[in-house]
Amino acid sequence: MVSAIKKDGVPLYKLARKGIEVAREPRLIHIYNFRFTDYTEPLGTFKLACTKGTYVRSIAHDLGQKLGFGAHLTTLRRSVSGKFDVTDAKPLVEILNLSPAELEKRVIPFLKLVAA
Repeated sequence: MVSAIKKDGVPLYKLARKGIEVAREPRLIHIYNFRFTDYTEPLGTFKLACTKGTYVRSIAHDLGQKLGFGAHLTTLRRSVSGKFDVTDAKPLVEILNLSPAELEKRVIPFLKLVAA
């Protein structure tokens, strides 16, 4: 209910904020890798590799339900999307200090973006 999927043109998260819950169709997803990287009660950290359209908040919730207690996310960070990896990103302060020639080398051409 907290996703941007729309029901009759209204995002589900807007309905959820009004206390309205609607039936949602299950979606086929693939989890390629799920690994706990840390656990210090009551907080756990995990890394997940999955298909687009996967609702990681729902995975955390469902995992908690299966284990017999509640679970939710306190942090969610996407580190890879398609061909793009956050390790290739630069902090804004570095980008602002680049010369126009250096900046041109860092900008991804539009055609490369749509081909990704």
